[in-house]
Amino acid sequence: MSNKDNDQATDAYPYACDVKIAFPTATTADIALKVMQVDEEIGNRVRKTLSIDAADPKCLNVAFEAIDAKSLRVSVSSFYDFLVVSLKCFQEFDEEGTTTGA
Repeated sequence: MSNKDNDQATDAYPYACDVKIAFPTATTADIALKVMQVDEEIGNRVRKTLSIDAADPKCLNVAFEAIDAKSLRVSVSSFYDFLVVSLKCFQEFDEEGTTTGA
């Protein structure tokens, strides 16, 4: 992609939010990435990119870009709701999938 294309994308999606979530292990970060990737954005008002941090594999990076502030707020809020459900599952089950009794 050329710089011109990057500039156009930035102009088209002027609102952004970057979230970094630290997990206890690289395995849980990878599981969270796989779980969160299935929740696609509806329409083209928001772009969401999920990745594991190259410098710290225990961290999940999420980048949001939106065409307006309201779309960004709704998308980030929805993501956090989904994240809470995922974290509760991590609390309930260990990495092998057995209950922790918590």
